[in-house]
Amino acid sequence: MSGINKGAQHFFTEFVSHSVPYIPCQANRMNTFLEHSCDASPIIGDLICVLENIYVFFSASTKRSKDLTDRMKEIEGSLQLRNLSKTRWTARAESIKSVWISLDIIIETLENIVVSKNFDSLTKTKAFGLKKKNLNFDFFVSLMFMKNIMYKLKNLMEQLEAKELNICDAYVLINSTIKSLENIRSETKNMDSLINSSKITAETFGIDPEKDFKRHHQTRKIPKRIDNNSDNCATIDLLTYYRKQFYQVLDTLINLSKENLKVFVATLQPLYNILRVPLKIEEATVENLKKAFYLFPPKSRGGQLMDFDAVAAEWEILCHQCTNTETLMQVMEKSTKLQKVLPWANWLCRLAFTTPVTTASSERTFSKLKLIKHSLRSTISSDRLNSLMILNCEKDLTDKIDINCVLQKWSSAKQRRIEI
Repeated sequence: MSGINKGAQHFFTEFVSHSVPYIPCQANRMNTFLEHSCDASPIIGDLICVLENIYVFFSASTKRSKDLTDRMKEIEGSLQLRNLSKTRWTARAESIKSVWISLDIIIETLENIVVSKNFDSLTKTKAFGLKKKNLNFDFFVSLMFMKNIMYKLKNLMEQLEAKELNICDAYVLINSTIKSLENIRSETKNMDSLINSSKITAETFGIDPEKDFKRHHQTRKIPKRIDNNSDNCATIDLLTYYRKQFYQVLDTLINLSKENLKVFVATLQPLYNILRVPLKIEEATVENLKKAFYLFPPKSRGGQLMDFDAVAAEWEILCHQCTNTETLMQVMEKSTKLQKVLPWANWLCRLAFTTPVTTASSERTFSKLKLIKHSLRSTISSDRLNSLMILNCEKDLTDKIDINCVLQKWSSAKQRRIEI
């Protein structure tokens, strides 16, 4: 997308004869960073594989799924298993939560499948393997750790996918999430307490954490032909090992997010400096306003020769009017009320809200396409497809339409043989 020779940014720049800044989708970036951070630790990567195997095992058979569902109905608060989305990693927070809450029911169902005579040998073998994976301390401690991390990022992603999001609010959201992750990284006591609570939970399932740790993560001594003092090698205890694994995940996620945030702010630095709430008059210099307006195509500036001294004066007045505002949306509302008096200030606010932060809305449109144009509608015409896409994508508006009123207008549009 950002290639200087054949990227979309290059072709758009040539087409509009104006330098188009490349702003990657922040929601997709955070999903990618989360995926890379999970790959940084082998036990976290194994957790994702086990969660996927659990969902596939029960969803692939109605018989197994019914057995699990019937057991979940008997216990209050249990959740159905969720699919692990391959494109939206933060959606896996729901999958982790459902497995965490219903873990005892899942293990009980797997045990029942292993000893039952109603299942074939292959199914029993798969159930036995999944049961062993679940009754593993690595699985318990990773599940508890990722449950907290995933929900912090899930809240961020839901905000980043909002239609009314702007660049300033996006920066605040990403920056605050990074600080929250840094607090988790710096608080060793909380990390140790999380691991210790995982040990207590694992013991209720009959797992010996220390024994399980030594069996799977025992120290490999260097042969004496290479090192005569191999007995003096440092040994890593349980807390240190898991703390190290979690630090790898957090460090990868924090570093990638910080690098992305620097690039994001650097690309839109002039606009961000001016619109950062609370508004600062000293930032609204003529030079900064020029740089901010030149981020947008020439036609978007009204096609007029701008007097930036007048723009700076208007923005100074708007800053005085917005002394008590806390969000950019409030600044936008104030500028809209004063748009006849401060037209250029209002124009700059409107341009700021058109600056792309995510492509979530566009991606949702493509997701709707495969739901509408399926195998039974392969010969659908372009006009009908466009109409159905608009109705489906703008569902918040179509839900408010009175169907009876539409039918009356349609029936009275022309004379028909049958009275409707």
